[in-house]
Amino acid sequence: MIDAPSSIILDVKNLCKNYHSPSGTLNILHDVCLEVHQGEFLAIMGESGSGKSTLLQLLGTLDSIDSGDIKLQGISILSLSENKQAALRNRSISFVYQEHHLIPELTAVENVMLPLLIQGESKQDAKVRSEQILIRLNLQERLQHPPTRLSGGEAQRVAVARALVTKPALLLADEPTGNLDEDSAQIVFKSMQALCYEEGTSIIMVTHSPILAAQSHRMLQLHHGQLISIQHPEEKL
Repeated sequence: MIDAPSSIILDVKNLCKNYHSPSGTLNILHDVCLEVHQGEFLAIMGESGSGKSTLLQLLGTLDSIDSGDIKLQGISILSLSENKQAALRNRSISFVYQEHHLIPELTAVENVMLPLLIQGESKQDAKVRSEQILIRLNLQERLQHPPTRLSGGEAQRVAVARALVTKPALLLADEPTGNLDEDSAQIVFKSMQALCYEEGTSIIMVTHSPILAAQSHRMLQLHHGQLISIQHPEEKL
């Protein structure tokens, strides 16, 4: 575990989210408060159905909050229109999910190029940047391979490259190693961790793996709609 830098990228205050149904109101998140620093790696654990994915959706501006506030790089999400939220999300936030969601008709490098092309980068510049990041993930032999010719771990590393190629301020990872065996999970995790550290990207990762969580800067547990800090093993000594 390394010391995290001090500048605050994400500031969450008293975040609440409820779901309403004919049987009543379900409180998913209640007064969640969180500060995330530049280059910091947070792991969030919790039982299935505790609201971990919902929290990531809210932090990623993919769903609306009921009350509270989220500030990303000092900008309050609530102060922005939907279009401006989308622009902020595209510029500053990336996502990695349990499924890699690669486009099967495209090669590895073409999949990684997509976010840059959407942002208006030239095809040549996007290709160079995408190849560089794939090579840093030890995928130099897989640049021209479609997803069907990649192993599960390789495909997930391509998904990590696609998420980080735009140099986002914040990466939200929802069980990114959930479909992988232990060895592949470690490779993907270490690759994601190293790249984010090099780029200064902050990570919030939802995981069921205490082994991976223990390698983060901070471990948090979502319990009864609130985040609770968990000590790292070495802090108990």
